[in-house]
Amino acid sequence: MKDILKVHELFVKAVAENRNLTVEKIEQLADGSTMLGEAALENGLIDKLGEIEAVKNYLKDLIGEEPEICWY
Repeated sequence: MKDILKVHELFVKAVAENRNLTVEKIEQLADGSTMLGEAALENGLIDKLGEIEAVKNYLKDLIGEEPEICWY
């Protein structure tokens, strides 16, 4: 359990830093449950909502090359 709590702490800190949010806000959200896209957007956890083609185009523009989607 100690290791799980440490990984959770590192995760919370990484999300807070990378999303420019406070650790306190992420701690409130990081309870292990799922979150629908609209709620993730409202909470600053994602940049946009979109279907797979929109996401691929967004990533292509962001990274300057065709993204490789490895889960489908």
